[in-house]
Amino acid sequence: MAQVSLWDRVLSPSQVSAMAGCRDPGRGNLFSSDTFSLEEVGVRASQHSLPSLCQHTQHHVVFPEERTLGDARSLCRRLNASLAVPTSADDNQRLADQLPAFHDACVPTAAWKLWLGITDRAEDGVWRKFHNNEQISYSNFPPVNAASSYFCASMKLDGFWDGDRCANRRCAACHVQRSTFLYLRGLCFDTKFRMRFRTQGYIDGRPFFRGYYDKVMLWQEQHKQWAVVDAVTNATLLATQAVTDNDYPLGRHSWEAWRGLCGHPRGAVVPLSLSPCEDNEFTCSTGDCVPRDLRCDFRYDCSDGSDEEMCGVVELKDHLQKELPPPGVDGGPLTVTPSLTLSRIADVDDIAMAVTLEFRVSLVWTDSRLRMRHLRLNKNGTILTEADAQNVWQPRYSLVNLEGGTQQRLGHSLVVTSSSGAALPPYNSVDMDLVYPGAANSISLRQRYTARVTCYFELYGYPFDIQLCSIDLELPSELEDYVQLAVREGVARYTGPYELSKYTVEGVHFSKASGGRVVSLEFELHRRQGIVVFSNFLPSAMLLVVSWATLFIRQEAINVRCIMALTTLLVLYTLFANMSQSLPSTAAIKLIDIWFFFIIFVLFTNIMIHVFMDDKTSAQPPPPSVPPPESLFTKVATVTPVQAPQPIPEQRPPSVRFLRQYRTLYLPLAVLVFNIYFWVAVILSRK
Repeated sequence: MAQVSLWDRVLSPSQVSAMAGCRDPGRGNLFSSDTFSLEEVGVRASQHSLPSLCQHTQHHVVFPEERTLGDARSLCRRLNASLAVPTSADDNQRLADQLPAFHDACVPTAAWKLWLGITDRAEDGVWRKFHNNEQISYSNFPPVNAASSYFCASMKLDGFWDGDRCANRRCAACHVQRSTFLYLRGLCFDTKFRMRFRTQGYIDGRPFFRGYYDKVMLWQEQHKQWAVVDAVTNATLLATQAVTDNDYPLGRHSWEAWRGLCGHPRGAVVPLSLSPCEDNEFTCSTGDCVPRDLRCDFRYDCSDGSDEEMCGVVELKDHLQKELPPPGVDGGPLTVTPSLTLSRIADVDDIAMAVTLEFRVSLVWTDSRLRMRHLRLNKNGTILTEADAQNVWQPRYSLVNLEGGTQQRLGHSLVVTSSSGAALPPYNSVDMDLVYPGAANSISLRQRYTARVTCYFELYGYPFDIQLCSIDLELPSELEDYVQLAVREGVARYTGPYELSKYTVEGVHFSKASGGRVVSLEFELHRRQGIVVFSNFLPSAMLLVVSWATLFIRQEAINVRCIMALTTLLVLYTLFANMSQSLPSTAAIKLIDIWFFFIIFVLFTNIMIHVFMDDKTSAQPPPPSVPPPESLFTKVATVTPVQAPQPIPEQRPPSVRFLRQYRTLYLPLAVLVFNIYFWVAVILSRK
């Protein structure tokens, strides 16, 4: 205590600043320990000048255990300090004055006791500090020393510095700033100030850590353990033997409760951390501090890899949490947003009326009951491990239009798609991981399947047909009053090729019946007519033309006409049979059946005309010539001119006349009328 003063007024900020800066003695007008006579009991009094109160002096803490230079630097870093480097003769002397107490602990057979935080490795004879590479302005090397022979330096028992092998083992002294604190997390301090600890002095030959109020962390030589002690009652509250004899309880360790404390019963294991890490940092088990962003990022940033431990995302409150669906907004049904992506149509089986598909299902919802940690700020979200996924309620569903009732799941993942609403945990938390509320972060169940689904083909318009197929998902009936599918917010898409070997894919959308606990992704398969037209319509039309041409062959060539007409009928029927085998057996009449039936009927009619047509013509025979009667008397001959017989017109039978009318009028007209009606029906069937 430097001074006690009392005033009868409120001091101005400038007066407080002047006293804090040692520019004003700050003597009170009611009372001042500088001017009043006081009885001194149990204390030691000394006089100091005012400027000396604000003079900067280094605060060094000696750790009396032999350790390598690297370990010594790590120890000081974990105290948010640096390896000691005196900056003045006074600082050097104060540090040297502490050494005799540790003569036997710090290499008793050697004069070199303490590592110094300097090196001249970069430039011989130019000593720089390890922690900031700053060249020293003060040194205490003797005139004759071995400093030029080594890259490292240490302090001897007499306070002089000397060169030292960097591989040796020495004690360490850390330069601790007086504004530096350590934070003890894991207990139930009611204010953050009570968490502050700092190195204070030495008990049982080792430094101890004093809290700002009533807690002390010290080494108990008798039990060979570190303990947290109540400074008022001197009662041991917690103790740990997880720290080795030559180490300190910096970092994260498990402590045993020696009495009921902060809700923990006696004998409970309580995790505590002691480190200088701030709220935005993670405390490694060793006591090192790493930025929170490096926590659980699948890379070891702590030297012991502890930053990748306990990386669970979901906190489970009770065992029913994963069995019961979470409540929706205002306690209503939970809203689940479905998204279906048809990625590939592997096969379309016309005969079995089934389609083999590869597709992805995504169901998105929020669970207000959850608290989550370690969410990643990236576009892919945070993938939950199997252990985390078991603690989260997931919507179950079934594919109701499977062909054969089986499917193969190709992938499964549970992803938290965002990282919103982050909040710091209570300041007593050991991990200090950000906490994310479940209500502000959506969970996405993503699954990828290959399945064979049924598709009831409507083949009336074949081959100009459009088939409407679907992927039908249904939630269990017991969730009907608790979970609803929000189809309007969902997405239906197709990412595969739109042109298949026999079909083109169009019209991917959710069906109008989707909603509630059912969702259906519909897609249209438009048959590509090119193959069918060239393999069925064109050949059948050519056969019709050939059969029509037989009607113009000479009537005497009855065999040629009949054989050609019969051959066209047989070829057409074979073509019709092959086409029918490529389609499912159904009693429904298709447009292509009507096409073939018409042509078959025409070809059959042509054959019947060839068979029953009479090819003989009818004509009146010429009248017989009658010789003139013989003259009974000779007379002078006279020549009577004989006229040539006139040809009698040929009489064609009715069948021939019908043939000519049939091949030039009736048949073309019938084909024309049929095509008009047929193609109108085709156009109407596609609407």
